[in-house]
Amino acid sequence: MHEVVGPRYPSVSSLLNPANSVFSHPLSKVFTDILATFPDISTLPERVAVLYVMFLVMRWQIAPTRDNYDRLPAWMRPLPAQLLTPHPAWVDHVPFPAMRDALVRLYDPAEFHLDDFFIPFTTTLHLAWPYEDADTLLLVRPDAGDGDDEVVINPVFERHLRNLDNWRLGDRFARAFPALAGTCNLDDRTGATPATAASSASSMSR
Repeated sequence: MHEVVGPRYPSVSSLLNPANSVFSHPLSKVFTDILATFPDISTLPERVAVLYVMFLVMRWQIAPTRDNYDRLPAWMRPLPAQLLTPHPAWVDHVPFPAMRDALVRLYDPAEFHLDDFFIPFTTTLHLAWPYEDADTLLLVRPDAGDGDDEVVINPVFERHLRNLDNWRLGDRFARAFPALAGTCNLDDRTGATPATAASSASSMSR
């Protein structure tokens, strides 16, 4: 089973050097290849965070064990609507639980087509990381000096990305999808008022 689901956390080396993706576990490579199709997610904090979440969700979907479920951030755990109502697979990777719930209930391919949805989503996604982008990752050297150095997610950034308050979308997204108003945090850099996605996540995860 380990060969199928891979390591507990994704390899981020291929984000920095796509040529290394051939050496990553296939599940990590799938998602780094997916991210390559969304060049608008251009900054490192957002790319690392999206890879992290997508990897953990898919790992649980492939092997729905208690351990894999517990590894998911509380706000990424599937809602009843996701388990009971057919919907496009990409909806399961949207970080805001209130938005996932709305997308499942209101889904209309004419209104929420993947290509139309992810342009304003990826161009405005912001992780509110207050430090240098490079500080999202750490270079770990083998204790014995054998083997190659490994790039891993900085535990400080992991705690940051696991807090839904730090995930925000911009005003362009809000204007594009008024039906989803109030289902995500809006980036206050655009002058918008943060919504209640964090409180929605708290109530839905109980």
